[in-house]
Amino acid sequence: MAQTPLRILFVSGFVPPHSPMGAVRTGKLEAWWRANGHDVRTIAVSPPGAMVDQKAHPSLHYVPYEEPGRWITRIKAALIPAGAAKPAGAPGAAASGPAPDATRIRRLGLTDLYRQVMQFPDRHRVWIGAAVKLALSWRNEWKPDIVYSSGPPHSGQVIAARLSARLGVPWIAEMRDLWIDDPYLDRHPVLKPFHDWYARMISARASGFVVVTEEARAGLAKFTRKPIVLSYNGYDPSDFAGLETVAPLDPQRLTIIHAGTIYLGRRDPTPLFQAITALGPDAGKVRCLFYSDTHGAVAALAKRMGLDASVEVLPAVPRAEILKVERQADILLECRWIDPAGDGVIPGKLFEYIGARRPILSLGSLTGEAAIIVRDNRLGLVSNDPAEIKTMLAECLAVKARLGRLPDQAQGDDKFQRETQFRKIDNLVRDVLRAPAETQAGILQRQH
Repeated sequence: MAQTPLRILFVSGFVPPHSPMGAVRTGKLEAWWRANGHDVRTIAVSPPGAMVDQKAHPSLHYVPYEEPGRWITRIKAALIPAGAAKPAGAPGAAASGPAPDATRIRRLGLTDLYRQVMQFPDRHRVWIGAAVKLALSWRNEWKPDIVYSSGPPHSGQVIAARLSARLGVPWIAEMRDLWIDDPYLDRHPVLKPFHDWYARMISARASGFVVVTEEARAGLAKFTRKPIVLSYNGYDPSDFAGLETVAPLDPQRLTIIHAGTIYLGRRDPTPLFQAITALGPDAGKVRCLFYSDTHGAVAALAKRMGLDASVEVLPAVPRAEILKVERQADILLECRWIDPAGDGVIPGKLFEYIGARRPILSLGSLTGEAAIIVRDNRLGLVSNDPAEIKTMLAECLAVKARLGRLPDQAQGDDKFQRETQFRKIDNLVRDVLRAPAETQAGILQRQH
């Protein structure tokens, strides 16, 4: 980045301390800029009822937010009366079942259409006007050199685009998930063409883009000739400071940890459970801990396979605690969706696993970027074959019996560290600020 300090206006719906796990990156990026001497002001969404210590975060400005759900509830109630929506035979339901009009409404997805219209461009839409007004109120005493936004929510991209135009400064859009043609973004068929047009129109105003996967870079390149930088989520070595010599979680048993939610059918530990069963008498030497479950699916699967003594389901814990658990574990489990749509997704948890320096067992899809990272950097095993997994477990059991703990492994050198990845963003900021205004204008192309 430029050697002189910059004034950076950072627009991100989610920023710590009030943010989901997927937005850890935004807080790290903000801290990175500050550590490098830049003057950063951040605007984010304040969840209902959230309290912010402004003294602890003087440059973090939360905009109050409340999802416009009350209107959607009224619309649903008007379109589908409560009695009509109940199945036949239910208390209060008509003997003939749902009313014909209600059935037709559900078939056409009209309630989804109304909800998506009311929450366009996303459910955080109500913060757009307030955020723009707040940032403009500073312009007499503080004007940014550049606007940087990170989404989702992509309503933040709308805020950044408006502020870029009003303040006359360039804007860089970071898309942790794609806004245009995101396979995970469920849009009503009637609204999708307008949504895509709107996303292209807003994105066309950006001077450059940051994405977190190679597939996202390739997808975005279909629409724009502007610079697109791939900056992985990465891991921060300082998160593991003081955990270098932690004792093993279980000195006697090989411990396998899964941090995050399991969705059977998409994130499925079945091959691992089959491999443990195949160990025979040694199955009792393996202990699997899942720090979250969905509707008891993991516990039920373990019970069906006779692995109650080997599988434990625990509630989710704070991030600082799970980082310690990951360091104490023997193997870190990653479960991925076996579907081409998931191949371009790299869970942020993967980089955290790399930072924990424990062997990774990756189940699910054998292709895609996450699998390539594990396989090409020799960070563990990518497999759905119970026999292969059994071999890995048997080898790890032997090493643990001899050493008491599996040795730390390489982290794929420093290329996956956040600092390395954030330097790429710094270079883009520098290039955008140096670029002539006419080259910043660019063109967002339509997809053919």
